[in-house]
Amino acid sequence: MSNETSYGVCMFVQTADRLGVPRPVSIQNDFSLVDRRFETELAETCTHLNVSLLAYGPLADGALSGKYTRGFERCCGAVESRMADDSRHRKYPKFQPRYVGAGTAV
Repeated sequence: MSNETSYGVCMFVQTADRLGVPRPVSIQNDFSLVDRRFETELAETCTHLNVSLLAYGPLADGALSGKYTRGFERCCGAVESRMADDSRHRKYPKFQPRYVGAGTAV
């Protein structure tokens, strides 16, 4: 399961039990110093249902490592060259500010 909610995890487990198939063993959600939503009720749900977290984006998709921040641009040249034409940083203009603002404050 990926990007699932507490309700979704409960429904997957309940459906697996009803069908007599193995329960899900992990959930893959975004989790980093910037995005800690997993720590809300989802962590408790997963603990009770024995579902582990397989986090993606632990460095906030490059924001916490400085890979795509403006500081990199000042030091090493154009940051544009680091981004592929089809990367989510270019395709979704609202993607990067979500992390860069929070990442630079850490």
